[in-house]
Amino acid sequence: MHTEIINSDIPLSPKPHGAGQRNRGRRHGMLGRWARNIVRNWQRHRMIAALRAMDDNLLHNIGISRNDIPRIVDGFDDRELRMRPVAPELEHQSALGSPVVS
Repeated sequence: MHTEIINSDIPLSPKPHGAGQRNRGRRHGMLGRWARNIVRNWQRHRMIAALRAMDDNLLHNIGISRNDIPRIVDGFDDRELRMRPVAPELEHQSALGSPVVS
């Protein structure tokens, strides 16, 4: 007769495959969503600031009322929020404080 030694610290039933990975995936998913929300809010605020910096004539030409800027930006998708709202030359000139001539 064979005697078997069983360690009581080891569970006898196997864990379902991927149980630990599922929890890890949820944790990474929550962190990813949290990071994406932070980036999206930063992009949203940057776009609103850029549009508010435009003069009323330019906003009128592109069909935006100054009061509608936050509502319009809220409708942008992630790709649109990543867009640069002004040409780099104009942005560089305005950062230096020199007048923008168009």
